Amino acid sequence: MKRRAFTLIELLVVISIIGVLIALLLPAVQGAREAGRATQCKNNIKQLALAIQSYHTVKNILPMSSTSGTGHGNYHSVITMLLPYIEQQSLLTSYNFFMEPYDPANGTTVNTQIDTMICPSVPLTMPRKSASQIVIPTPPGGTFPGASNFAPGHYAANWGGTRPAPNGDPRADFATANNTYRGAMLTVAVVIPSNKMLTRNWRIEQIPDGSSQTIALGERKDGFGWAVGGYGGSEFDVWTQPTYTDPNPLFLPVYTGSFHPGGAHFAYFDGSVRFLKSSTNKATWYALLTKDGKEVISADSY
Repeated sequence: MKRRAFTLIELLVVISIIGVLIALLLPAVQGAREAGRATQCKNNIKQLALAIQSYHTVKNILPMSSTSGTGHGNYHSVITMLLPYIEQQSLLTSYNFFMEPYDPANGTTVNTQIDTMICPSVPLTMPRKSASQIVIPTPPGGTFPGASNFAPGHYAANWGGTRPAPNGDPRADFATANNTYRGAMLTVAVVIPSNKMLTRNWRIEQIPDGSSQTIALGERKDGFGWAVGGYGGSEFDVWTQPTYTDPNPLFLPVYTGSFHPGGAHFAYFDGSVRFLKSSTNKATWYALLTKDGKEVISADSY
């Protein structure tokens, strides 16, 4: 018996049905992939939180968010201090703490990618930063003088502060409400603007607000690199919400944020990790960033 071929109309109907099925299937596939990436990101920042606790157990003090001082050995990030606690002993061995991260002596090490420092939701097109692109956060200012390229790092420490900003700039909100340097991991021996005292190291048990109510680390869309100390590197500055939304991409390394829909991951000093929504109340957000604000935060407020 002779088989009848498809008519053009039937073929178009079949193609349309296939197109509809693909259109319905793609969002589900993309959603499943993003869920997997978010889980991996959460696991990464969890590993860093546990590394901080391990460092604290060994040293009986929390690590500095960045090193600063006279002479050499400045701008080392908190991640360089955590290397042995995230199974990166070989990188620790090759890293020269007596020189800056941009020094040629550290060139190969700082350009080595650490998977734990990478959020898989960040597009691969985000470029690595070179020393000439990174602004030195303290005098003498300018940019790093070296020629090193820095492997990316998408997680940074909460130093509990923000950079000086003009009146009316949202960056000034946190400083106005909470002064500055109110986190628990700081660049040691920096003058606190409010009382002119010097910052220092802290222990977990010295956090008045409690380890479960104080943010240790947060993720962001971009960064200068895991080995870079200071703002845009090992520290994040405070925006008015957990995710930076201003269209100016220059500040992506400075503030927290993510490519996950609706918010970003944050680790606390008790080792827990929580996803904070972009819509988190500003007062709650600020309270979670300070170690000694004495705020009462309910579980349903974020």
